[in-house]
Amino acid sequence: IWGCVANPLLAVRHFSSFAPIGQPHYLTHPHLLKPGELTPGITKDEYRRRREKILEEMPDDSIAIMLGQRKLYMTNDIPYTFRQNSDFLYLTGFQEPDALLVLRKFDKNNTKFYLYVPERNEHNELWNGPSCGPERAVEIFGADEAFPANNDHLRNVNQMMKSTSKAFIDSNFTQLVERHRLIKSPSEIQVMQHAADISAQAYIEIMRELKNRKGDGEHGLTNHFRYECTRRGAQRLGYPPVVACGSRANTIHYISNDLPLKYTSINSRQL
Repeated sequence: IWGCVANPLLAVRHFSSFAPIGQPHYLTHPHLLKPGELTPGITKDEYRRRREKILEEMPDDSIAIMLGQRKLYMTNDIPYTFRQNSDFLYLTGFQEPDALLVLRKFDKNNTKFYLYVPERNEHNELWNGPSCGPERAVEIFGADEAFPANNDHLRNVNQMMKSTSKAFIDSNFTQLVERHRLIKSPSEIQVMQHAADISAQAYIEIMRELKNRKGDGEHGLTNHFRYECTRRGAQRLGYPPVVACGSRANTIHYISNDLPLKYTSINSRQL
């Protein structure tokens, strides 16, 4: 017991020079991230190169604006598990809710990356854990400037948009980003291969265990697959599992997964 008490104290001293933020960082989560990575397998430099490629395609005197995912609640103060907007994550690596990205191109030699993020709040962090705040968004995520995501600064973004010759927002910015996402970098391919390996191992384990899980039903099998993925290091599943037997296996987006399994008719077409 005393050994367990001593180790966290050593950890606190080790990380005292780097306060945690609202997502893993290689200094606080070395078991998840290598030095230089913002997300597993993807470095800060790679995120910068992605933004540079987008800016290269933008005309002079233009702006691109993208909202991150908002924090959503299932009821009152019970939130859904947060997942960042995929395109926003692709360009920033930032995984906290309620943020805004702005890319500004004056000309080919003068571009800016602005990040608008929620201000740090002691009361909020007491309940929800640490957050980054605009002060550290420049250092950690490579923004040229970072600001609080409040009404005053968002009005400034609106004025900035009105003063440019071309604005990329909503679907036209998404289409621009997704064209670049079609071509995967070597790092992305490695991350995708790792995810595929985890999925394959989970499938094998599910098939091995089927005969011992006749009473689980579709729901139990769904959760067992989720467990097999997360225990191998997956942060989350890429999409809701489809676990079906009998005629339900013909329904491509069947995700209710709430009926009993008949062992003799199991036809697991997709997890």
